[in-house]
Amino acid sequence: MTLAAKYPEELEALRNELRRWIVSKQFNQVSLEEGTNLPGDHDDDRDYSIMYIGKFVPESARAATLEVHISDMRAIGIGFDTREGIARRLAVKNHRQGFGDGFEPQRIDRGDLFLLLDLVSAGQVGIRARIIPWYGLGRTGVMLLGEETAAAAALLERFYFSAAMRKASIAKKLQFEPWC
Repeated sequence: MTLAAKYPEELEALRNELRRWIVSKQFNQVSLEEGTNLPGDHDDDRDYSIMYIGKFVPESARAATLEVHISDMRAIGIGFDTREGIARRLAVKNHRQGFGDGFEPQRIDRGDLFLLLDLVSAGQVGIRARIIPWYGLGRTGVMLLGEETAAAAALLERFYFSAAMRKASIAKKLQFEPWC
C-alpha cells in the first residue's frame, strides 16, 4: 500500500506546506514542479518507493535547483542541483548523472526542511567541486556561504552532507544566485 493510500492527508498536507512556502516567498522566477505516485520509481536495491517529487526550478541557470522527495515510508530526501548543471557552470566535463549533493529519504523535522529551503533560496548554500585534470567533474558537496549559523551547520551535519567536502580546500567553490 502506498503513502498516498495509507496517509493521504499527510502527503497532501506536506504538498500544501511546500506550495504555501513558495507563495509566501513571492518568487517571480521560481516554479514548483510536482509529480505524485510515480509508477516504476522503485528500485530493488531500495526498500522504499518515491511517491512525490517537488522540484524547485529557478529560471536562472545561475540559481540552484532543489528536489524534495517523499517516500512511501513517510521519509523525505533531498537532491541539491545536478552534476550536469554544475559541470556546465564550471565549463568541465561530467561523466556521471545525479545530484551535486543530497540525501536518501529519512525521517526529518519539517522545520529542518524549510530551514534548508530558506538557505538555498537565499543563495547561502553553494557547491564545492573537485575538478580532475583531463577528466572533469569529480566529487561535489554542499557548502555554506557567508556566516555559518549553528542551526545551519547542525542541519547540514545531520543530513550527512559531506563534512569533508564542506571544508575541502582543493576544490572549486560554486556560488548560486538567490531565488527571486
